[in-house]
Amino acid sequence: MPAPHDTYTEQLSVLRKGHPLYYPDPAAGRPPIGIGDVGFIREGKFQFLFSATRAADDPVQVNGVPDGFVPLNLDPQTLDIHERDLEPGPLHSESVVSFAGGAGAQVSTPTLSANASFNFDCNSTRGAILVLETATERTEATRRGIIEPYARIHCLMWYDFALKAGIQVQFGDLMLVTETSKTAAWSIAVYSSTSEQFSLAFSMGNSFGSAGISASGTQAQRLPSVHRRSQIQGDRSNADTLAALPKEHTVFVKGFRLGTRELYTRSLVRTFIRQRESKLGHPITRLNKRIRGALRSGDKSLSRGRGGGTATGPQESTESLKLQGLPDYHPALAVLALEMEHTNKQYVVVHDSEWCKEPANYEVAQEYAKFLFDTELSKKRDIARSGDLRRYAH
Repeated sequence: MPAPHDTYTEQLSVLRKGHPLYYPDPAAGRPPIGIGDVGFIREGKFQFLFSATRAADDPVQVNGVPDGFVPLNLDPQTLDIHERDLEPGPLHSESVVSFAGGAGAQVSTPTLSANASFNFDCNSTRGAILVLETATERTEATRRGIIEPYARIHCLMWYDFALKAGIQVQFGDLMLVTETSKTAAWSIAVYSSTSEQFSLAFSMGNSFGSAGISASGTQAQRLPSVHRRSQIQGDRSNADTLAALPKEHTVFVKGFRLGTRELYTRSLVRTFIRQRESKLGHPITRLNKRIRGALRSGDKSLSRGRGGGTATGPQESTESLKLQGLPDYHPALAVLALEMEHTNKQYVVVHDSEWCKEPANYEVAQEYAKFLFDTELSKKRDIARSGDLRRYAH
């Protein structure tokens, strides 16, 4: 059974608004996620490493900065800010087949009314719901032509920085944030291992609860495994209080994702991509043999791919599932892996928009989720989560 944060990410990725953060609230004592932040998402929470847009001696750089750090100069005037980008109310996975709003559900203001309520009819064993209690504000860095080359030039230094800090970095972990969607208050429900048909209710007064059970057959109904709510200062029933709250909780995030060949050869997503490409009959084997031969011989003739470094680097492991740890589900990993598998690059950089906006890439990301959660391999993944990696490796 997927962890709640994985279920949440997988189920709300269908909205294609960016990576859904299971923990939208900022870390204690830390500012909210900002454009230019470099970090990684672990168990549904963004972990800050440093800011690429701040000076090395800026107080925000509590972890220091990488060796050879050069700030990314982004003019604040180039940031697009979209107020009320998403209106207050529910966002949900496809497993929620319908929802009906009760009293106060009609929203024409930037906050939900104190008596707002919703009923959700669900027909799957796994799903997620996010209720925005205030409208979101989306901030986007539009100068991709400046940001992407910067990420390509410096990303290997960022991996070294993370490793020196003792962080167990996995393939595709690191990201440079270019877009955030923030709200001031929210509620979340994640369910799994439920009967196939049931209902949930939300109200501003009580958040989530059971709303009458219509389970098929005799299977016992279980409530959602998790329902969480943002902590706020003040009275939720007071619209003025909600409207005055700062929008510091990041519900969706986008950015450039970074992956190296050294980590790719030890990643679970590599196994998925190779199985998928083999089933599709794609002719990737010959290219991979060339790359492996070049790596082992030190041949530099397979030099640069499209802005992606050289193929010379650490030798590819013959045991692809000797993992550093179990990966969280990130939709962008499938896109990174496709890029890595079909090129000879030492590292790759892709943007979350490549799975959010391109249907073919989104489909691959969904296949990767199924591979992780709904196949025989998912049982091995659960074993590995328990710490017995010997039973997990091939």
